[in-house]
Order: sequence, then C-alpha cells, then structure tokens
Amino acid sequence: MFEDLYLSKKKSKIEYPENVNLVLKHEPGDIEFSPKIVTLDSQKFFIRDVKNWPRFQQKLLIKHPERKLFSVQNAAILGPSGIIYDRSTRTAIFESAVEWDDDLDTNRVFGSPKLKKVTKIEGVAYSICSIGADGGFYHFFHEVLPKLKLIEDYLSFIDYIIISGEACEWKLKWLKEIPLILPKILWLDGNGHLTFDQLLFCNQLVKDQHPSYWSISVLKKFFLNYNKLADILPTAIVWATRKDENKRVIAWEDDIGSKFPDIKFIDFSNLSVSETITLCRSSAIFIGPHGAAFSNLIFCHETTKVIEIFDSEQLLPLYGRLSYTLGLEHLAIQINFKGKNKNEDFETLEKSLNLTNSSSEY
Repeated sequence: MFEDLYLSKKKSKIEYPENVNLVLKHEPGDIEFSPKIVTLDSQKFFIRDVKNWPRFQQKLLIKHPERKLFSVQNAAILGPSGIIYDRSTRTAIFESAVEWDDDLDTNRVFGSPKLKKVTKIEGVAYSICSIGADGGFYHFFHEVLPKLKLIEDYLSFIDYIIISGEACEWKLKWLKEIPLILPKILWLDGNGHLTFDQLLFCNQLVKDQHPSYWSISVLKKFFLNYNKLADILPTAIVWATRKDENKRVIAWEDDIGSKFPDIKFIDFSNLSVSETITLCRSSAIFIGPHGAAFSNLIFCHETTKVIEIFDSEQLLPLYGRLSYTLGLEHLAIQINFKGKNKNEDFETLEKSLNLTNSSSEY
C-alpha cells in the first residue's frame, strides 16, 4: 500500500528534504445500488461463483472506490498495464494497477532477477494506464478516460500523460475530442519501463463491470454537446454488429436482418465520434450481442431501450448496470449464436422487440 511505503514514518524535525511522495487529492467513493438485471421470464441466467461466492452482486448497495491522486519520486512504471513500483525497494505500489487474477506481489516481473533497463525522462508525468486498456474499448473509455478529471486543474503543470498500449485510430479519435491532452500523450507498450522527476497516478476509479454516476458524468462532460443533440429524435432500431470480430459473432445475423428489415446493422468501430453520438441518440432500441459497442449507451436518449444478447446462461452485469445508472430500460436475452435454434430464437427476438416497443415494463 502507498501509505505503508511512504507515509508510515513521521518526521519531527524541520530540516529535512521536501517530500513529494504524497496523496495530493482524496475524494470519497459514492454509494450506489447494484440492480438485478432484467431477463425474460422464460430464460434462466446465472452469475458465476468465485470461491463459492457470487462474482457480482445484485439488488444490494455497493460503494465505488475512493478517488485518490498520488505523487511519487524514485519510482518507475512498467507497460502496458501501468504497474508503478518503488525503485529503492523494488516494491509494487498496490494502488497503481490491478491484475486479472493474481495480486501484484506475485507478478512475474518482480520475481525476475533483472528488470529491463529503465529510461529516465525529465518532467512530471501522470499515468492513466489500466489493465485491458491497451486493446479493449470499454476499459479505455470507461476506466481510463475518467482519470483525466483528477488532474484537470493541474494539467498545465504536467508534461506527459501516459496511456496504455500503442497509438491507434480508435483511441486517437476519442482523445482528439480532449485537445488539451493530445500534445502530452506518451504511449506505454509492453516494452515500456520509464521513470520521471515526479510520477502521478491514481487508484482504479471504476469498479470492475460497474461504471458509476461520477465516471459517466465525466465522460458526458468530455463528449456531449446537448445543444447539438436537442433536435435528434429516437426512432431507429440499431443493432451493434460484431460481424468482423473474432468472438461473440452471431453467424446468422443476415437471416435476422431479413426477418426484421427495420433493424439497422452498424459496426461502431467504423464510426467517427460525432457519428457514434448521433446514432446512439437516434436509437429507440439499441440491440446486439454483448460487446464493447454498449459502452456508447451513455450517448443514448433517455427513452432508448436496450436489448443485450448472450450466447449462454452466464450473465455479465456490466452493461445492465450501465443502463440502470443511465436510467435506461435494459433486457438481457439468450439466443444461439451459431443458429442451431433459429425458429425458437426468432420468437425470442420478436418477443423482446415487441416488449421494448410497448409502453409496458418487461
């Protein structure tokens, strides 16, 4: 823990080197409700267990992480997930990063006899790195970009903003909407090992699979111009296709398009930021297989209804929680992605579309 490394020893004398190993900002975490995800009565879902306990909770109050901004000297950062460690003790700073399954102290990097050579860069840097953000849109969008909020008042004093992975178009098109940070971006790939005069970072601000009112409000402030959206009416049925992806692809999507000709099939990865926002805002129904396109629900009209499609009974609550926080009606359904039960699945889709088109609740 940061406090154990840097704040446990109190100094009683004045004549002592100034310390910048500090907690610069500390905001409380918010208490919110974790909803039960709505499903069709005829379908059964389950949430997987970890050590005989549900991985995700439903219908309970939860607390989102406190928001802390840290400052360190004589520390280095390793890519791409942004693990920061104290160089004098070679100790990972717990708050700087998380791993999917293991604790930081078991990370193989710290068990190796020799770390790769560190590159020293003069100046002040702020890391917004996070696990999964090098290649995953949800992690980049909902877990990384809100971290910029913590330093907005100090941005002029920061020389570099460190971001996981390599520069690529799908990240840059969103970052260009926040122009003040563009000249400061420093990409941290898997070979990155850097140290600075001062390194700032924050803890994970968003719980796994649970965006908060705070994080959503930050993103809306970055990207939404309500004056331009006022005249957009939600009339379209938008299907977020994953046709060109390598997983969670509905193989018989063309048959669905023939059966339901009013549906617009959209690959969100091909859209500009303004096209994405406009399309979401015009969606009366937003439907598709579970995937990163649902990250864009924050741009939908408050009357948009959401249908999230799964290929199994295992329920992931991420986008259902996002819809709940946004005040959107959300329905999770199952169909067979390989098309083994087309007739039955056509009925499921038709029932779901009729439910969301009606004024009644699911």
